[in-house]
Amino acid sequence: MNVCPWMFLIALSLAMPELAAADNASFPATLCTPSSENSPAPTVAGEHPDTRYRTRFSADGWTGELSKERWSSEGKTRVLWTTRGQLATQRQTLLPGTDGSLKPFTWANLNPQQQAALNRNAAGAEDGYGPARVSLLRGDGCSQLDGCATLRPSLPPLGDIVNSLPLVVSAPNRRAALMERYDGPPGAYSAFMAKPRRPQVYVGANDGMLHGFDAATGEERLALIPSALLADLPSLTAADYGQGSANPHRSFVDGALLAQDVYFADAWHTVLLVSLGAGARGMLALDVSDPLHVRVLWELHATPENDLGHLFGTPSIARLHTGQWAVLLGNGVAPVGNSAALLLVDVQTGALIKRLATPRAASGLAMPLVTDTNGDGNADYAYAGDSLGNLWRFDLFEPNPGSLTTATPPTTAGVEHFRLSFGGYPLFSTPNSPAQPISLAPEIVRHPTENGYLLLVGSGQNVRTTYPESRARQSLYGIWDRFTQGQNTQTVDTVSSDALQQQHLQNAGTITVGGEEQERLTLSREPIDWSASKGKLGWFIDLRAATASAAAERLLETPQMLGELLVVRTRRPRNEPCQSDAEQRLYVLDPTLGSRPLFAVFDVNGDGRVDDKDSDNGAPPFSLVAPTTLQIVVDPQRGMPCLLGSVNCAPLASGPRANGRQSWKVVTDVSP
Repeated sequence: MNVCPWMFLIALSLAMPELAAADNASFPATLCTPSSENSPAPTVAGEHPDTRYRTRFSADGWTGELSKERWSSEGKTRVLWTTRGQLATQRQTLLPGTDGSLKPFTWANLNPQQQAALNRNAAGAEDGYGPARVSLLRGDGCSQLDGCATLRPSLPPLGDIVNSLPLVVSAPNRRAALMERYDGPPGAYSAFMAKPRRPQVYVGANDGMLHGFDAATGEERLALIPSALLADLPSLTAADYGQGSANPHRSFVDGALLAQDVYFADAWHTVLLVSLGAGARGMLALDVSDPLHVRVLWELHATPENDLGHLFGTPSIARLHTGQWAVLLGNGVAPVGNSAALLLVDVQTGALIKRLATPRAASGLAMPLVTDTNGDGNADYAYAGDSLGNLWRFDLFEPNPGSLTTATPPTTAGVEHFRLSFGGYPLFSTPNSPAQPISLAPEIVRHPTENGYLLLVGSGQNVRTTYPESRARQSLYGIWDRFTQGQNTQTVDTVSSDALQQQHLQNAGTITVGGEEQERLTLSREPIDWSASKGKLGWFIDLRAATASAAAERLLETPQMLGELLVVRTRRPRNEPCQSDAEQRLYVLDPTLGSRPLFAVFDVNGDGRVDDKDSDNGAPPFSLVAPTTLQIVVDPQRGMPCLLGSVNCAPLASGPRANGRQSWKVVTDVSP
């Protein structure tokens, strides 16, 4: 029986070093200037395994750049296009309309409330210079308008891109037979696939806009300002923007993007979700089925009803047992109401279908992992962590025998039956004090006994990190969920920390990898007794403790499966603010034990292959220093994963049973 996470294109999060958000209600500002004038944030997102999209930014003027590159196995990189120099200073800047259309961002098109917001300066005082600000943001210049001399002389054609990863949306490529089994009449998805579509690259920038670029040429085709950011644009247009504490650099469109094919209004559509991240408490949903005619579906703002916080990480889109397609997201970081809740939002309308709150007053719920454990195309369970270190499970079906296999509409489940699992208790809670926050979605893998699944989740926070919390030790966990076939779990026992087997991570000197000396780590491989009576219910690894110069090691991104291995990226922030990380590291683990693999994974000796010669005192290394510039990609010649650095791509083994083409992206065809 298969389990499929509802995250079909899962990209490695490449967060920049500690562009820390202000510790207040709305994260309005970056408190410092990055130490690097031009810090790259590469990503692979795309059409071919040898193609990648790279973003850069400079703190000098807060400019950004997006480029498309092609890499060859000979170690050569060719820039196919770059936005530098080809972006027009004047553009067709757009704003969401009330009827789903996009309207030009002009002073005349703003309603009275929007005009009033832009008629204020960065300090909030009314000055009447709104028309000049709008003209400046459009790239038209404002020399003939009142107040122009008090504003920034000009804005960059593309603002700094920090945490938003480029996302390519091209022609639909799901398996038509599966998609049509779940929704729509026969042939509907095949016809949807057959419509010509120009690939478009979307990325958010801290110039207040979501940008869309022609993937073939790099020509800008979309520049959209979410409504939630209008009131913050006066700070961006101020003459002293990003130059000091009075008006520091801040985030705007700085969150994750997700695109997925969904069915509503008797047709298939491709929906793009745009999280605003630290920019605002909000999300934007667009119908991008036709890149020439992008439509706004809805904008989600914080309300007392949803208690939305800042959304970090990638949400999920899934088909519910009710027959609806929904966006599933945790309510984020720092919600006003100080609550943790899973939000189910109608993908077509943005209406709140259901809010499932936890009983513990945590400061928000992280993005969930959503699973379909029986392959019928409907979401069955959602797993998400909170700031107090609780890992929650939500049952998204009617709690009756056989309810996981209930027929598709018109026989549907009632959303009123969706609820917290385990009688309102978390599946697991981290034991440490202070609590280890769970701020990233877990990964999931089949349990070695074939009964249930292991939830693979790590702790640590990468936003609003304060000194005491940053020194607290963080951990990686494998938690056994034994009840995943629709059982009623309201009275069953959850997993306690005492029931976990510890694997010990230790320093053991140095090792030379690729000609560079690195810290050598060892990891125990303690066996785990999974027997029902006296056995264990999971494993854990305590990550490395804080040092005099660096904070405690924590997860940088959601763990991902690569063949038989669990890939984990971590970071150790420096104690000094606004400095690059002391270290970023890549671990590859046996997910069933939380231990080092028994086989070689890395090409340690640099001979171009992974074999028995790649060992360290007889044991294959399981970890190496890996900054975000080092990526896991697919070798275009061998069709196998490799570690792409600045000059070549070192082979990477993913296990003897991981046959065929492997990639760090998760693409599943078990469900839509």
